Amino acid sequence: MFNWLRKRIADRRKAVFPYWDGTRIRRIDPMLAMAALKSHKEFDWSRTPKQCDSASDEVSIEGYQLTQDAVCAAFDVKPFDGTSGLTQAECLDLLAAFTGWLGVQKKTPNNLQTSSEPTGTESSNDNSATRSKSDST
Repeated sequence: MFNWLRKRIADRRKAVFPYWDGTRIRRIDPMLAMAALKSHKEFDWSRTPKQCDSASDEVSIEGYQLTQDAVCAAFDVKPFDGTSGLTQAECLDLLAAFTGWLGVQKKTPNNLQTSSEPTGTESSNDNSATRSKSDST
């Protein structure tokens, strides 16, 4: 999944992941989030979130804590402190939303926004005429 994402973004397509940080909507470069999650010293993408569903309370608590630590680091959010931040369950939800978003991006690559590039036929006169019309209204 990581290689696919790198190729998509390297293809000059702009895709950012929007998420709630406990206070406001933010956006992140998915490559940075993936790299942070993969480089987290204890978080294992395929194992740690599954620990949260363990029948063992000890294993489940450890899974939630590791997931919260990794998600907070990757998405630059803080743990819930009584007034703001994300709870452990919200961190797990954020990770699930990110994973789902990556899946949608992978299945429908045409929905990625592309940067508009200037064409050789535009001139500064064309742009100033457009500005004059919009400025006069």
